[in-house]
Amino acid sequence: MLKVEAGNQLWQNRITQAIDSKLSAKGLTKVPDGGDVAVTAFVATQNQPKLETFYDGLGGGWFWRGWGGGGMTTTYVENDRVGTLTVDLFDGHSKKLIWRGASTESLSGDP
Repeated sequence: MLKVEAGNQLWQNRITQAIDSKLSAKGLTKVPDGGDVAVTAFVATQNQPKLETFYDGLGGGWFWRGWGGGGMTTTYVENDRVGTLTVDLFDGHSKKLIWRGASTESLSGDP
């Protein structure tokens, strides 16, 4: 049994296919009901602030005692979209957690 909770159907299908493929490669066979292992996958997304700083007009470069010339810096906050996928494997009979894996990654704007 595999239960996937993700933001949209496209993600759900991709996650289901990836998990099915990995478990099959480990020698497990998928059954519709009553298996030895139950699998759940959960996706969470959040915005994580990131500071970006740009330097402008720094002047003539390095001098003996520091920077030469004046300049301006601009710092702004940019939000990175970060996603976390958590996959749990449960004993199919006792329902006790037997394995948990999680991965976190910055998400691209390209679906």
